[in-house]
Amino acid sequence: MNSNEIQHFSTDDINEIVFTHIFTMFSNLQYLNFRSSSICHEKLSIPTSL
Repeated sequence: MNSNEIQHFSTDDINEIVFTHIFTMFSNLQYLNFRSSSICHEKLSIPTSL
């Protein structure tokens, strides 16, 4: 793929990439609990480059 091409990812692809990155970075992570009913919205910050 050259640098002028645009990559298109589905939501499922993006979710897989994000969660793979999270579980790789935090190897001792047992579980994540994303509650849609929580009053305050928490944000995960993932660096774009390592």
